Amino acid sequence: TTLNRPCTEKLPPALVIFLDVDPAVSAKRRTSERTDSEIYDAIERQIAIRSNYMRALEIAEVDGVKIARISTEADRETVARQIRAAVAPLFAAR
Repeated sequence: TTLNRPCTEKLPPALVIFLDVDPAVSAKRRTSERTDSEIYDAIERQIAIRSNYMRALEIAEVDGVKIARISTEADRETVARQIRAAVAPLFAAR
């Protein structure tokens, strides 16, 4: 957030969409879709990464950033519908 702060102070986002997934669900998806592994695939690392994102989101919210947290554990169409619902008020306001 420190690196991005100058950008967001000059041009704050109208909305940040955070697509959230439980690390265990993510791991299950990865192993069902591919056989090779990446350096960030270990469940412990995924938990730490998600935790860091959650802390960054908390800081952003304190700074007044509007955040739509959307769980990606639903099917793709449900997630897409939730994203559209989150951004719809932004277009209605124009």
